[in-house]
Amino acid sequence: MKMKRRVRSNVILKGYIMIQHIKHRAANDKKYRSDREFRTYLFQRFCVKQFLFISCMVCLLPILLYGQWRPVMRLTDDDSISRTSTNNARCIAAYGSVVHVVWHDYRFGGPQIFYKRSIDWGNTWHGDDRLTSSSGFPVDPSIAVWGYTVHVVWQDNYAGNSEIYYKCSTDHGMSWEGDIRLTHYEGISGWPSIAVSNNDIHVTWYDFRDGHPEIYYKHSTNSGITWSLDKRLTNSYGASTKPCIGVSDSTVHVAWTYSRDSISVIHYKHSTNNGITWSADTCLTDVTDIARYPSIAVSDNIVHLVWQDETDYNTEIFYMQSTDAGVTWGAAIRLTYTVDDSRTASIAADSNNVHIVWSDYRNGNYEIYYKRSLDNGTYWENDERLTNQIEMSYHPSVATSGEYVHVVWTDLQDDNEEIYYRNNPKGSIGATSEAILMHLHEYVPIPNPFRLFTTVPGREREIYRVYDIAGKFMNTCTSDCIGNTLKEGVYFLFPEKYSTVPIKIIKVR
Repeated sequence: MKMKRRVRSNVILKGYIMIQHIKHRAANDKKYRSDREFRTYLFQRFCVKQFLFISCMVCLLPILLYGQWRPVMRLTDDDSISRTSTNNARCIAAYGSVVHVVWHDYRFGGPQIFYKRSIDWGNTWHGDDRLTSSSGFPVDPSIAVWGYTVHVVWQDNYAGNSEIYYKCSTDHGMSWEGDIRLTHYEGISGWPSIAVSNNDIHVTWYDFRDGHPEIYYKHSTNSGITWSLDKRLTNSYGASTKPCIGVSDSTVHVAWTYSRDSISVIHYKHSTNNGITWSADTCLTDVTDIARYPSIAVSDNIVHLVWQDETDYNTEIFYMQSTDAGVTWGAAIRLTYTVDDSRTASIAADSNNVHIVWSDYRNGNYEIYYKRSLDNGTYWENDERLTNQIEMSYHPSVATSGEYVHVVWTDLQDDNEEIYYRNNPKGSIGATSEAILMHLHEYVPIPNPFRLFTTVPGREREIYRVYDIAGKFMNTCTSDCIGNTLKEGVYFLFPEKYSTVPIKIIKVR
């Protein structure tokens, strides 16, 4: 970062020196006194000024883009409680241009799990979808997505005991399969967290079946059709709760809060074979502090972890990193230095970019704050305040897709707990959407250009939205007859089922 700043300063300095040099020659050299040569001097000065202006804009561009947080959007609008998960589970996920949000909602009396999606990077949102119709108490959902398939877990006691449930959508949230009960034991099962890699789904939760809370785990290798037996990950005398989970290929990472007597620390373990066998527990935090609410993110072999830590008689956000898939860990880094509490951090990572959001009381009210690192956690930029409300904002969750950063949280600004959202379209600089890379090759119109109509082989049943070159919506059509009603010109095609980058099509005479 220091090198980049030095380069920017050098570019501006060189431009300034060039202008001063031309001014000096114009004032002292007689050959510039003719009209023709003086006009040449003015032209040179104009060119150098343009060079200096463009150089300054290039240098400032990353700063300008960093500040491109779009306005806050309210996602729910009813007179009952709408709340993101209280256990710090991930309530937002994104894949390509499609953003998914889950929460629990009291609009029908007792809580139910709700879902909402955007197919255009969070710019507009579809209506609320009710995922449960339970007579029990479904709360604290967690969400993950891979390609078209969206996975959701939550806890519910409608069978007489708090158990973990699962359901999925195979068409990016347009329709949903039935509920699947994942646990069947006496004792409370709660606070689930979910992660996915291709067809492999990994779920962790805390469970009282052994008489005190322990961390359990199970997985599916076929996108949720069948599931493994429950696996107990901890065996301790204290309380193991609030687990979080992340995955990269076949390596699974789990962190949780372990409490005993007056001690509360963050523990961690991992599996390198899709959850079949696991490493020993590792204590990551100092036993003299009180650490809670971990959140984990994985990018290849780099594992990022944040948590809240009561140190120096104040609750602050701390960060830790492993560069060898959890085998060893670096030192804890304190990210916040405030006079009041910083709580419940959520973390996301994409390529070299790491993003953190949390709830912070430094302004006399709990607000959502954000900070990021563009070099895998080595250097952290300043805190950025995302909300400015009279009432509290809390329980945030963050996700990334391409260069977009998406944040969702619970907010009391309307005298009622509602779900709010905000995004930054250039928050994850240089990141490439994995969804676009994986799916763009699946949408190739043939022929293109075309005279009568074009088709997308293998995608004949899908619905597409067509826009003209000015961005005006033209129509919707199926893949077997795209463009048959269009005039000659350039158009852009968007699959309704999965939105990628726009697909250019050209109709000719």
